[in-house]
Amino acid sequence: MKETIALAFAATLATTPAPVEQIGDWTIGFGQGFFEYRVQNGQQNSFIISCDRGGKGYGVIMFVEVGGQSPGSHEPVTAAVGETEFTIHTDEDGVGVTTCEACSKAFEGLFEALKSHDRMTVKLAAGASADFATGGGREALPDSCATDFEGPNR
Repeated sequence: MKETIALAFAATLATTPAPVEQIGDWTIGFGQGFFEYRVQNGQQNSFIISCDRGGKGYGVIMFVEVGGQSPGSHEPVTAAVGETEFTIHTDEDGVGVTTCEACSKAFEGLFEALKSHDRMTVKLAAGASADFATGGGREALPDSCATDFEGPNR
């Protein structure tokens, strides 16, 4: 089921979801039953946190694009915020997941760091990287976003 949702969501990336609002550097939208929190640096660099805030228990998935490229199958992505680096684990489709304990903890740390920092650098395993402005995270991001590891579909 998770793969179906991830694939359906990935298919919608070609079109930006209807913006609910812009807060700081974050665009907040809604698509495929998920709230989407997006920062961009040009058209080919984006970082999206997709959060099931509707209570369906699907948790969090993350989509990363750097220079028009997404991560490869099971390739880790590094997100540096402040002095801390977080590893985003990806599935066979290169989608950031929160299904394991380490994945969940990394996401929770990253999510909190984004609320108090104005910059993030994302680096793919292949070496490509992009810098993102993340100002306004405290106001734009919700208090929490339940991960798959801690959710009811575990």
